[in-house]
Amino acid sequence: MPTYSHRKPGALKTSARVEVKDGFVQNGEAVIEILQPANSLVTNAYFRQIDAAAFATSTSVGVELGISSSTNEIAADATDAVLDEGTAIPANFILELNGGTGVTWNGGYSLGDAAAPAVPAGSAFTAEERTIFFTVTCTDDVCNTQGKYEVIVDFQLFS
Repeated sequence: MPTYSHRKPGALKTSARVEVKDGFVQNGEAVIEILQPANSLVTNAYFRQIDAAAFATSTSVGVELGISSSTNEIAADATDAVLDEGTAIPANFILELNGGTGVTWNGGYSLGDAAAPAVPAGSAFTAEERTIFFTVTCTDDVCNTQGKYEVIVDFQLFS
């Protein structure tokens, strides 16, 4: 007969937010470290431009989310999901990585109705606390007005 325990909380949702100033690196990347709680699944992530940014010439800005610096195991971009050969990112531009245009989401829950159930894809789940990395890439163009942006990562916590 099964034994039940109702003393532990159910699954909880939480988010981590990091605000970044001077985060557009000419022909480079800004790597933002975010602590992922133990026994959690990354369910979504967002990029929001808080203050408008302006570039001297056409540039591309992209995003990635991975389990080590400059990688994209959880979310991958072809380097231009935020800005595709443009010169400005308006204030309050918001990109959702899970379902956003130009972003491939590799995270998620396990697939059901399978002969061989598997853990969630894309390294989005961790049993141990760890650091994940939200990377913002920029092509070789001068950023005249940096503005600031924030990155947010959503987690589903399991007991």
